[in-house]
Amino acid sequence: MRGVRNQSPHAPKYSSIWDADILLSYLQNLGNPQDLDIKTLTVKLTALLLLSTAHRVQTLPTLSIDNLLFTEEGAKFTVFEKLKHTKSKGTELILKSFPDSPALCVVQHLLTYLKCTKPIRSSPRLLLSYQKPFHPVGTQTLGRWLRILLHDAGINLQVFGPHSIRAASSAAAKRGGAQIDTILKAGSWASESTYAKWYEKPISNQGTAFQNAVMSNFI
Repeated sequence: MRGVRNQSPHAPKYSSIWDADILLSYLQNLGNPQDLDIKTLTVKLTALLLLSTAHRVQTLPTLSIDNLLFTEEGAKFTVFEKLKHTKSKGTELILKSFPDSPALCVVQHLLTYLKCTKPIRSSPRLLLSYQKPFHPVGTQTLGRWLRILLHDAGINLQVFGPHSIRAASSAAAKRGGAQIDTILKAGSWASESTYAKWYEKPISNQGTAFQNAVMSNFI
């Protein structure tokens, strides 16, 4: 079986990745958390959690409000279950607050979501269905939400799926000046080589920015 794997090695699914600014712009235009209905708030929080942490979709169903701690800088989830991409238990998801940008602040969305779901909450799991009986959701439901969200934001679903948010987030962090050690720690990547092979992708479809720069002296 090792020989078969060597003859047909797994290859990265994407050769490039979409620009996270596309999704961030769409999420920002949805408005502030207190102005959203429960469905939009739930899906938006889901996306912001992934963009803020570069974790897999599979991590989100493990988040529990019993293991949530609010800090001066934001909030922190501790996951005591062993995740697919980690070697041990006790993974931390650090969420930073951006009070000056409420439409994109994951902590403000988290606080609003906890307040809205308190009357219907019967489970400590963070993310609940926005329809009765409001049970905790799994990866399939989250994937369905995210596919609809990506489509509405203008991401090509024929090429990219919900898992691509992880690569888009890390690409945006690198472009923004984050050091490789910071990126690896945030996404719980075991090594730089793993991240480089599977997730470090150039941003595809730069849109009109390049053309605007070329023509800037004439238009």
